[in-house]
Amino acid sequence: MKIAIVNNDFRVYFPPRLLALQEFLEARGDELYIIELFEESIDYKFSDNDKSVFRNHEFLFPTWQGISMKTVGRKLTGRLDAIGPDAVLCGAIAFPAGAVAVRWASNHGKAVVSFDNAKKDTFERGWLNRFIKRRIFRHVDAFLCPSPAWDASMQWWGFAPEQIFYGLNTSDNAFWSVDPGVDVEYNDFFLSVGRLIPKKNHIDILHAYRIYSEKAGAAARPLVIIGDGAQRPALERYIADNGLSGAALLPFKRPEELRGYYHRAACLIIASDKEETWGIVVNEAMNGGCAVMASDQTGCASTMIEPGVNGYIFPMGDIGVLAAAMISYDSLSTLARQNMSAAARQTVGQWGLDRFCRGVDGAVRYAMAHRRRCRNPLDWLILRLWKGRIRINDNNGTGVYR
Repeated sequence: MKIAIVNNDFRVYFPPRLLALQEFLEARGDELYIIELFEESIDYKFSDNDKSVFRNHEFLFPTWQGISMKTVGRKLTGRLDAIGPDAVLCGAIAFPAGAVAVRWASNHGKAVVSFDNAKKDTFERGWLNRFIKRRIFRHVDAFLCPSPAWDASMQWWGFAPEQIFYGLNTSDNAFWSVDPGVDVEYNDFFLSVGRLIPKKNHIDILHAYRIYSEKAGAAARPLVIIGDGAQRPALERYIADNGLSGAALLPFKRPEELRGYYHRAACLIIASDKEETWGIVVNEAMNGGCAVMASDQTGCASTMIEPGVNGYIFPMGDIGVLAAAMISYDSLSTLARQNMSAAARQTVGQWGLDRFCRGVDGAVRYAMAHRRRCRNPLDWLILRLWKGRIRINDNNGTGVYR
């Protein structure tokens, strides 16, 4: 069996998943074809993009800039025609990769599985956008999302429970769980990792840390924020203006460097808004034994965090509750903190790459056995006309797909 997986680009977190899936499929005689539309990523320019480990992989265009959706559709359709997959997995249908892949599969009578980690209300959408999306989803046979926390959204989009599969947001636990044994300049500290852009709400973390450190005094744990982005100058000014000597801003770290911080930190803090559709740094940090303090808008919070057991959940934007969580963590006994660390490792242990492979396998097998045949003329027309789009949003300090 031939399976093609298509997306605008596969960067940062996807390569380990795809390598595991390639090995999983090849072990039973199946083939995986990996198609990325663009070699240049909008969001993750800093990440390594070496795909030499894949056997059937290609970029269709070197960059997304100046490429029309018509050109994308023509080239991707041609490649799928040449490969002739039995099933296609594709990213969000709002984008050209998903739109074209669904149309190709529908036109050729092939199984198609969509994958995405956005919920129904993650991004603002007008009624027409929602109407079009629901109509296109009538051509999709199965959906791969992160966890049952997405069920309500998937059912709202028109998927029956049996069409919904899980395991999209997994991490390379075999890599992140190994302590590299290297020293970092801090120990037993609060940690935050991510691009320094508004949706990550690092300024909220600093506000809360100021409250916490005033109460903890000399016993306050250090706060280490790792990342780069447009908000760095503002965060640096806040630290200086408020005399937060315990807070440090470190530059972007590659995984080989970052792993040491996860294994030396006490607790990860992620304060993001709802556009943080999962927050894979939570998986990574839990592998290092970090408890996690997450906003209730962070996508993975309800799935990965059991308050008081492996971390804390606080209302997004409520710096008082976040500061109280820091103080609460400090008040725990050494044994209680060790138990919280062990619980974090136990939780993430169920979210390795094999979970992704099983999720894909289940979705593909279901899709091939239960092809949807949509005969509504309006649905066919919408599928034919919709080409996907790329919209640049600079509100987060970077361009992003929407």
